[in-house]
Amino acid sequence: MNRRAIAFAAAAACTAAVASVGTTACTLSPTASDAGSDAGTETVGDQCATIGAALCMAYAMCAQQEPIDCVENFNAGCCAGATCNEISQTSADAVQTCVADYTPPTLDCNALENAQTPSDCMGIPQPP
Repeated sequence: MNRRAIAFAAAAACTAAVASVGTTACTLSPTASDAGSDAGTETVGDQCATIGAALCMAYAMCAQQEPIDCVENFNAGCCAGATCNEISQTSADAVQTCVADYTPPTLDCNALENAQTPSDCMGIPQPP
């Protein structure tokens, strides 16, 4: 299966995701160390969407059943209301490091199966 087919399958599966995982896979609590020099260019909601998309695509890459409404449920647990529109204090680099944890070769399918959030993804995105 080529990468495009995998990405398509993952995207199609994203509509079925986080309900079976629950909120344990989406534990995001801000910490001061998560802000970087390029913080302030993306909203909290944008960063939640980027991380959520990577998480939801990871299920297909691990040949696992994606939870129902994965992206929507992740985003709802990541930020709410006006917070989603605020400029994030988390750097784009920190978000990309988190996304990399949900992408081969660093993707840990066992951790995904057990709803363990990668350490690089803990506490981000960070609202102001």
